[in-house]
Amino acid sequence: MTIIQLFESFVALLLAIFKFNVTLTFFAILFAFPVASILAFGRLSRYKIIYYPVTVYINVLRSSPLLMVMFWTYYTAPMLLGGNVNALHAALIGLTAFEAAYFAEFIRSGLQSVRTDQRTAGLATGLKPWQVSFYIVWPQAIRRMLPSLLTQSIIAFQDSTLASIIGVREVVRTTAIINAREVKPIIMYTMLAVIYLILCFLLSRLVKNIDKRIKRRAQI
Repeated sequence: MTIIQLFESFVALLLAIFKFNVTLTFFAILFAFPVASILAFGRLSRYKIIYYPVTVYINVLRSSPLLMVMFWTYYTAPMLLGGNVNALHAALIGLTAFEAAYFAEFIRSGLQSVRTDQRTAGLATGLKPWQVSFYIVWPQAIRRMLPSLLTQSIIAFQDSTLASIIGVREVVRTTAIINAREVKPIIMYTMLAVIYLILCFLLSRLVKNIDKRIKRRAQI
């Protein structure tokens, strides 16, 4: 395998990862965050009829392997609902439901970290409850929960590779096609592992830098 062929294979694998894993992770996080926000408010609710179902959902999902969740959305849910779902949609639904449970706990912790006296002070100035939440509580909570949310997003990116088990095989298929042409399985699958390693490392460094900036601003 020449350097040019190696580079072409590297680019092909990288594009496949971005086309599938990055896209799947992006939309899962995009859908999971608003769902998680609702679940977080449910966890903070004083009404048992809201609190207990939400708590059960979060604990069950957080205690379950993602692979089992994806299997359930791909095989079991269609049988219960009487319809069909393709592998990509099942992976998206499973990953969204799974990450929403984790995000909900981060959001709940972030909201609870804002002192009650700040809410009271905001109400005392004449602000309405939604204004207190929007202008006082959420900005502080987001800064505190952001590193955890970003770290979990990296884990979601890693977890997105499990979708190949239920039939979403774009990245694996690309690797197999290139391997069939080059007949270099050790090189190809090592290259795939290295790409994932590099992407996860760069994302983790990004999270650390964001965390440092948040802490630096908090000290000002």
